[in-house]
Amino acid sequence: MTTTIMKKRGKEYRTHKRYVDVLVRNTVDGQQIPYAVCWVDGRTFKIDEVLEVHGAWPSTSRDEAKFSWVTRYDIRMGHHETEIYQERYPDNPNQGEGAYVRWWVCEIESPAKGVA
Repeated sequence: MTTTIMKKRGKEYRTHKRYVDVLVRNTVDGQQIPYAVCWVDGRTFKIDEVLEVHGAWPSTSRDEAKFSWVTRYDIRMGHHETEIYQERYPDNPNQGEGAYVRWWVCEIESPAKGVA
């Protein structure tokens, strides 16, 4: 698991990528609109608004050395604004894998101590 340092409201925090379940509405014109995030402990958080969708960019996972496209969704849940990310993996017939999608968030671990 890769840990990064994020600065928010003047404090530094350790974060890491946490895969989560996301409930998505598929529209008749092919759009996918997330409407809830299901946390690992079973809690579900309704997404009140998708504020912005940032186009897909290519990414190679360090852990899996796999190619994917990543899209960032800026969302609002109640009064809290945050981001969720969608990774889309293409077909990989050489590895016997079909296309699939994963969602993740930046989970805050704790305030970073001793980080310069």
